Formats: sequence, C-alpha cells, structure tokens
Amino acid sequence: MQHLFPEPVMVPGHLADAPYRQGLSFKRRTVAVWSLMCGVAALFMARPLPVSANAAAISFTAALLALTAIRRFVAARKLESALSFAVCLASQPLLGTVLAALREDGLDLSLLGAVPVGLAIYTLLAGHDFSHFGYAALGSVFSVLCGWTLFASGWIDGQGALVGSIVASIATVYVSSDLSMLLRRRLPGEELGAAADLFRDLLNFSTYAFRVAAYRRKYRFHPN
Repeated sequence: MQHLFPEPVMVPGHLADAPYRQGLSFKRRTVAVWSLMCGVAALFMARPLPVSANAAAISFTAALLALTAIRRFVAARKLESALSFAVCLASQPLLGTVLAALREDGLDLSLLGAVPVGLAIYTLLAGHDFSHFGYAALGSVFSVLCGWTLFASGWIDGQGALVGSIVASIATVYVSSDLSMLLRRRLPGEELGAAADLFRDLLNFSTYAFRVAAYRRKYRFHPN
C-alpha cells in the first residue's frame, strides 16, 4: 500500500510509541480542548453572527487554510500549537453560524453535538482498554440513540433524526481515525495544536485525492 498512498506524517518522538498512560492523557486533554471549541460553535449555532451564510462559510474555510499555513511555515512547535489553537477557536463562531444557516434551510445537524459528548464520555471512562475502533463503533451507536431520543421527544423530525444520525456517525468515525493519526504527528504538550488539527484535517475530504495523485505521479517517475 505504500506505493499507492502517501505515507502518514510522523515526527520523531511522537506519542504513538509512548507508554499507554501518556498517550491516554494526551488524548484526554486533546478531547477536552476540542470539546470546548465544539461548545463555542454550538453556542453560535444558537446565536449566529450577523453575517451571511456564504460569508461565514468562506471565512471558516479560510481559517482552515490558515491553520494549514501555520502548520507548514511556523517552525517552533510550541508557537505553532498555540497559534493553531487561537485561530481555530476564533473560527468557531463562523462554524456555528454556518450550521445555523443549514438548519434554517432544513438541514438540522444539531446531532453533531453527540460526537464531542460521546468522545468525552468514552475518553473519560477508558482505562487500560481505550480503542479507537471501539470508540468509532460505540460513538456511532450513541449518535443513533441520541437521534432516536430527540425524535421520540419531538425535538427533531424523522428526517432530521435520520440525516443527523448518519452525519454524526460519519463524523465519529472521522474523529476516531484522525485522533489515532495525531499520535504520530504530535508531541507531548501539543494538545492545543492537536485539537485544532481535528478541524484542520477536514480539508482532507477535498484535498486528499489531489495529494494521492501527486504522490503517484512522483512515484511513477522516481520509483526508488
């Protein structure tokens, strides 16, 4: 597979090879920071900014691109982590505004809130048996149960429950996978940057295919 897809980014001293407890502590702190940022987005989903949905979406995308630039061009890792967190936190009102606009247009993604809640619960309760696959499975079930509960209580309609549960389950799998990869490219003490990466890596949905194509072209001409 290494000839078909780019190798995952890894940094010396990464946490994937660290003792289990150290890795778990890193994940717990990262999840806490990420959940805080999700909470800010939820707050502005309830009280969106007085800007158009298009302006908010473009500005949020620009913030994600800025995170990529910071990651690439800021050499001091501690500074990069802090700057990434600051930019990402500042972008959450924009994300909340976009989600509010989608809700007004009939696409209610409030169930995305089940993702940070489920991850926070799983991470806090995990002892010696933290499993990214286990979280992906249980987190998806949790999202579906939340959707059913909100539908049964009349908070959302059937379509909102179905679409929301599907989107939340996909987001759960994404976060689980990305969190596992962060252990390979982040160092101890970089939880702020790691939490920002969980948002920054959303760009992979639109850019990864181009990275793969570029990698294969390079490999074709430089097979060794």
